[in-house]
Amino acid sequence: MKIAGWCEAHYIDLMPHNPLGPVSPAACIHLGAASPNFSWLEERSPEPGLNF
Repeated sequence: MKIAGWCEAHYIDLMPHNPLGPVSPAACIHLGAASPNFSWLEERSPEPGLNF
C-alpha cells in the first residue's frame, strides 16, 4: 500500500503485475479495490492449444 500511496501522490496509475497462480489474481483484485488510482489488471490468456 505504500507504493500505491506514492503513485497516487504523483498522479501515476497503479497496474499490478499478475503472474499465474490462484492467489495472485485475488490479491491484485483486493489491491485494486483498496486503491483509488487503480487502472488496469493484467491477466494472462491461456496458451494456444489448451482446452478448458
